[in-house]
Amino acid sequence: MKAYSKDAAGVQSALETLRDLPLEKRYTWRVFSALKWAFADFDDECVRLDLPHIPEPKRAQMVTELEIRLQQLVMLMKVFKE
Repeated sequence: MKAYSKDAAGVQSALETLRDLPLEKRYTWRVFSALKWAFADFDDECVRLDLPHIPEPKRAQMVTELEIRLQQLVMLMKVFKE
């Protein structure tokens, strides 16, 4: 949407296209589907068992990624609560 922010006709056209898309083809649905599958069988005990066997450089990278994803999830929740 940022690409159309200075073009009212472009914004309107993009919104109409989005509105007419089936839910399953929308960005928001893809985000929710990814979250659903990512946490479908989540088990924190398995994570605890696995962590000691992940090399530190990779583990630090994973922590950074999780922090970014958490920030994105918080942003998503804020939009839904507006």
